Amino acid sequence: MPNANITHIIELNGDQVMLTGDFDVGSFSDVLLINSRGIRINSFAPGPRDGGYLFWYNDSIIGVVGTGNLNFIDTNGNVELLQYRDAFRKTVRCPSFFTPYVFSNGSLLVSNSFGTSPNSCRIIVPPDTFPHRYMIKVDSIGTWDSSFAGIANEVVQEFIKYDSNRILLSGFHNRFTHFNSQRVNGLCRIYQDGQLDSSFSSPFQDNSIGYVSAVYLEQDGKIVLGGEMNIVGYPNALRLVRLNSNGSLDTGFYFNSQLTNPEFPTGVISSIIGASDGGYIISGSFDSIQGVSKNHLAKLDSNGIIEPQFFTTIGPDSSTSPFFDTPGVRVTRSNSGDLYVYGDFRYWDGQPSQPIVRLTDFSVGIKKFEQSKKTIRVYPNPSKDGVIMFSNSDNILETRVYDISGKLQLLYSSVSTIQLPEAKGLYLLQITFRDGSVETHKVIRQ
Repeated sequence: MPNANITHIIELNGDQVMLTGDFDVGSFSDVLLINSRGIRINSFAPGPRDGGYLFWYNDSIIGVVGTGNLNFIDTNGNVELLQYRDAFRKTVRCPSFFTPYVFSNGSLLVSNSFGTSPNSCRIIVPPDTFPHRYMIKVDSIGTWDSSFAGIANEVVQEFIKYDSNRILLSGFHNRFTHFNSQRVNGLCRIYQDGQLDSSFSSPFQDNSIGYVSAVYLEQDGKIVLGGEMNIVGYPNALRLVRLNSNGSLDTGFYFNSQLTNPEFPTGVISSIIGASDGGYIISGSFDSIQGVSKNHLAKLDSNGIIEPQFFTTIGPDSSTSPFFDTPGVRVTRSNSGDLYVYGDFRYWDGQPSQPIVRLTDFSVGIKKFEQSKKTIRVYPNPSKDGVIMFSNSDNILETRVYDISGKLQLLYSSVSTIQLPEAKGLYLLQITFRDGSVETHKVIRQ
């Protein structure tokens, strides 16, 4: 996928990954399907030409959100739910470029680009029901659900399921200022019927210019946010915070995470996911965090402190400006527990790369996009003299040897036998094949 820019992904069964973004692959489609080795599946039906975000509508249907459009496709790319789509388009004329919230009965909560302004996209021919609102609930047949009680004064940029009965809403702090006439300053929690949850209060300052660009929900109800956030009582904008379940700032979390970006005044976090040890993995547009050099990816402990021993290789390049609505570099977890990293990058560790990789060992950030079964055998392992041999080595292009800190130690080209460094310990082999696929093996020198 040369010159591709991936904005969102969904992993299907069988390690297939559906992508949306801008692709230079000889197709007008903005939705593609690739296999576990990163190769495009040409049998996938041409997807919609306008796609920015993907979401599961039900167990077999995927929603594709674009600028002013909503489409539904199955996992083979075939268009589905045409009647629902057509009814939806009569109800919500200009849906924003944000993912809807899906209710269990198939209803959708959507953000609308235009409200009652003179330039709004109004539908004036009965029986169309566009009610000139910034947030609309659409029922399971695609028409306006007038029973939903929630009214936002501006565009809501994200809907996040908080629990089985509540939804977290976020938007620009100085624009999405009120919900149901109550002050919310860009962040609030509501019930599924649209009533405001009064047990949650936004921590953001009145009339402050800021936004939330990444959200991660803890099992205990705490909320980790990335973005540009002006918190009440703090004079400078914060880039990473954790809130208690009532919206107050969790002061036990290290929220002074300075981010730098070489081309812009500051960096931005675009995604946050949980790590198995209770910490966090973050990605975005930055080249350092908390004074430690990290290229778009970093690992934090459970208190928000940088752990510099993770993601120690160069990783992805990215030229995206650090704003909330640009993809930059994003990270999500695969069904098997690996990490997908995707975005607008063209290189990984200084080598040409597709703009999506799968990481199997984020201690050093070594990538793979391969079949789950290894294609070669590495032996002997452990090795007493440091000699490592490969079976089926004819298709090997190069082998890189990394130490456990992620530093490149040795590079071999087209060989069937390598010699590990003198120091005893664990090493990681990154083996690249002539077809572009990559395997990672751990070996030990005794």
